[in-house]
Amino acid sequence: MEALLIQSTSQTPYIHFNNADGFMEIKGRSIPDNSDAFWLPVLNWFESYLTNPFKSTIFRIELDYLNIQSSKRILFLLYTLNELIETG
Repeated sequence: MEALLIQSTSQTPYIHFNNADGFMEIKGRSIPDNSDAFWLPVLNWFESYLTNPFKSTIFRIELDYLNIQSSKRILFLLYTLNELIETG
């Protein structure tokens, strides 16, 4: 599994999810025109990560601004992360 790296734009955040060390980072602004198109690869990558996670996962979010659609996707990521915690 490859790390996920998405460079930021004026409307989308920088995303770096690294399965080799368990470090996940989202920062910038998240107001994409098509929220589903932007967030679907991120959510799919994270779902794959959950099948074989690193021994510890660090999730850092530093967003200046996000729209409602982005907040829903990030909330889903956090719920999924919570499931990872509950499974040990």
